[in-house]
Amino acid sequence: MKSALLFPIPLAVLVVLAALLPAGSGAGLRYEHSLILEGQLWRLLTAHLLHMGWEHLLINLTALAAIWAMFQRFVTARVWWLATLACALGVSVGLLLFDAYISWYVGLSGVLHGLFVTGALFLPRKYWRHARLLLAALGIKLLAEQLGYTVTALSSQAVLGAHMYGAFAGLLAGWAAGGKALAGPEVRSPRTTRRQRAQAAQRAGAAGVTGGTAGGTAGSKAGSTGPGRSGKSTDDGN
Repeated sequence: MKSALLFPIPLAVLVVLAALLPAGSGAGLRYEHSLILEGQLWRLLTAHLLHMGWEHLLINLTALAAIWAMFQRFVTARVWWLATLACALGVSVGLLLFDAYISWYVGLSGVLHGLFVTGALFLPRKYWRHARLLLAALGIKLLAEQLGYTVTALSSQAVLGAHMYGAFAGLLAGWAAGGKALAGPEVRSPRTTRRQRAQAAQRAGAAGVTGGTAGGTAGSKAGSTGPGRSGKSTDDGN
């Protein structure tokens, strides 16, 4: 539990510290298409720590807490951090390559979509059906966003392509880190009814009784044919 907290708390602290920067300081950290092409590569990562206001920040921190609470039992802090870096880069590179018209961008929402995917991939086998339902629901949300439907008024301000790039990066990161929820068909353990368990116990008990009876019979036969019953002495002396 303590090791799992090494992920959400430090990330939340970084996000809050970025929000407390003096006015105008964030301009040196946000995603800027032209400046990244000029070599300011740190913006590929730092842009995701910035937000458009406290409401935007609180929504994303709430989502971060929800994702961590859902999947923290199954994902290590190391995997969380690797996925965070991969998703941050995935969002920024996706914007560079496919949305060159976007001049600037800030926010953690794209990364959060990727972390949701990574977490779902690490659900254990007995929850694979749930993982696939969660991923399908996210896919429907992303498709709806691309068609122009948004969940909240704040969503319309976000770069919705970032959500898609983040989810795809989270999928790749989860696979690379060992997540297997989409690896193959779910294997169910056979369920036994109470009656079947009782019958199995009866059969086991009957087998034990039969084995004990057979052992007793064999012992009796061995005793009846032993040297003491033959009436002959084995002593050759006079």
